[in-house]
Amino acid sequence: MKKNQQPKTKTTEAPTLPWDWRYEESKKISDAQVKEHFKKMEPEKKEKPINPGDLKFFIGMCKANKKKFIPLSDYDRSITKSFEKMKSGSSFDVP
Repeated sequence: MKKNQQPKTKTTEAPTLPWDWRYEESKKISDAQVKEHFKKMEPEKKEKPINPGDLKFFIGMCKANKKKFIPLSDYDRSITKSFEKMKSGSSFDVP
């Protein structure tokens, strides 16, 4: 630091506290915060569209895997069996 320069003094004003504000100041600040919160935002940009062929392929894989690895519940199995019987045409099994 040079001899001719005086050190810079920091002028710090004490921050105003909310309980020291008048009604008008408080209303102005709260209105600004409300406007900021509810302002319209731009929608997020989608990265890139999904190829419909790829989407169909993966959905098909998902359905096939569900049928393959997830066993049917007792209720679903009984409904499937009764539908198969009705479809085949014979309602009674005779030994």
